[in-house]
Amino acid sequence: MASNPVITKIQTLVEETGNQKDVAQAMGVSQSYLSDILKGKRDISANVAALLGFEHVDGFRQVKSVRISRMPGPDGASRPILVDVEVGK
Repeated sequence: MASNPVITKIQTLVEETGNQKDVAQAMGVSQSYLSDILKGKRDISANVAALLGFEHVDGFRQVKSVRISRMPGPDGASRPILVDVEVGK
């Protein structure tokens, strides 16, 4: 079975940040949902794919690159966010 590029991107972001919690928070999804995607228990929604720079056209195709960054929240605490690196089609 071919590797899913969306799952590969999520795995890369988790490796870069060191945890699923920050990636899930940056994406605006629960950690359990993200974990279920990685375990193959849940399908990848079009919204999740789009957040990570992919669109679905008979499979997912990457249209932009994203990374995790941090910014201060309203309480001054650092929080993870997704940042577009480049956009292209």
